[in-house]
Amino acid sequence: QQSMLEYHRQYLSLSFPLTLRHSPVNYNLAAAWSCGVQMAAVTLGCGGDGCDGAMLAQTGLFLLNGGCGYVLKPPFLRNSVATEGQAAAAAAPPKPLYLEVRLVAARAIPGIDSPLPKGSVVLSASIWGAPPDCAHQDYHPVKASGVVLYWPEVAGLGFNVANPHAAILVVELFELDQSFGGYRRIAFSAAAVHGLRQGLRWLPVLSAQGGRRPTSHGALSGMLAHISLVEGGRRASLQRASPL
Repeated sequence: QQSMLEYHRQYLSLSFPLTLRHSPVNYNLAAAWSCGVQMAAVTLGCGGDGCDGAMLAQTGLFLLNGGCGYVLKPPFLRNSVATEGQAAAAAAPPKPLYLEVRLVAARAIPGIDSPLPKGSVVLSASIWGAPPDCAHQDYHPVKASGVVLYWPEVAGLGFNVANPHAAILVVELFELDQSFGGYRRIAFSAAAVHGLRQGLRWLPVLSAQGGRRPTSHGALSGMLAHISLVEGGRRASLQRASPL
């Protein structure tokens, strides 16, 4: 990885999915970003609802710059300026982080075929990043009851992130669909880890039905979460079995 970082301080690269056209599958874009790749292409329309995990991670990164399609790379991934009589030295990479996310409640989440969920809802949090950082955890299903959803778990979901510059936090909501025979994604929120701030935060929610767009409830849709960030990491993440 270090050799790729050095290469991309001087040269441009484009990565893209290597897959068949009739069976498109995306890859982990954040793994390419962690190596300094400047352009990571994604196949649109992947996934059962036209929006897979890679597209959610891409949304989280480019929200940093208003969704315009351009985000400046961290300083240590760019060229350093050489001083007279001294070689250029790369900036120090960011320190590892321990990220803990405690989801308190969600408001105005659309259902599969109704304005609000009718079946049980599962909240899933994952980290898209360098391969050692990728992780996935779930809260237990809760029964939908009205406009607001609550999660009784006191403990947060913890993630050790060695490469926070390329890590994306993706929080997804799934509703049980009896006709489908499983859980289907109904909404999500995504954000770059190095753009998160500590404390109680409001996470805007987007619709995952047919793409990445505001939900039918608009700006009312969102999640209340408590974010904790500890430099240097703290403990190994507890991997919970996913019901999906």
